[in-house]
Amino acid sequence: MKNMLFICGCSRSGTSVFTEFLNSHGKLAIGLERYGKRLRLNGRLPPDLFTKARFCETFDPDDSHHKKLLPIYGEMAARFDDCLYIGDKIPNLFLHFDAIKSDYPKAKIIFLLRDIKAVASSHEVRAQRKRRNPKAGWPLWRDGFNAVKEWNESMTSIQALGDDLDIFILDYNRLYQDEGLIEQICAFLNIEPTPSFLAFWDKAAQERVQIDAKVRDNLTDKHLAFIEEQADFDLYQNLLNRQRDVG
Repeated sequence: MKNMLFICGCSRSGTSVFTEFLNSHGKLAIGLERYGKRLRLNGRLPPDLFTKARFCETFDPDDSHHKKLLPIYGEMAARFDDCLYIGDKIPNLFLHFDAIKSDYPKAKIIFLLRDIKAVASSHEVRAQRKRRNPKAGWPLWRDGFNAVKEWNESMTSIQALGDDLDIFILDYNRLYQDEGLIEQICAFLNIEPTPSFLAFWDKAAQERVQIDAKVRDNLTDKHLAFIEEQADFDLYQNLLNRQRDVG
């Protein structure tokens, strides 16, 4: 089996674009919630899911809810044999670390950590969209308040792991802003940056400036008070310090 790499973090923490960034390297084949639905249903990701034929060519109804992304796996098939890492991006993978430790004890995990106010605001935007359009795909209950619970839970799961898995904690505030982070990511994965890798970073940096400029504060005073009371800021800072110590 190839080296395994999993990407996770509280939802709305930038895991999707970051996974696209990794896949631009050419030596990585990381799914975009390839088996997200299956993990929710079964609680495990058995190794046979990551063979070339299964990962790139065989799509069961219980595999993923992102059907529009299926063509990317055909592209991965072409480079699969030469890849150094395969894996999947599933934001709530942190709920299943025991299964990952059992099936992939040598796996690497990159955990994205984003400021709770940005996360909660993004959750609230999605919930508001659901209220306006009941057919929207985001669950109504996953609003700005619920985001705090998920954020806390994601960090607690990382803290509880200790050294049981090889984890890189990625500070979202530095993503596509601090080029030194590229070197740290490459060192963690033992890869060299390629021109396509660096080009994607530059493109994402430009897009992030535009996105950040459009961000609106969608949190009410009740949201902000709830965050101040319930969010575990001490653990957040401890995890950021842990990442900086490694860097």
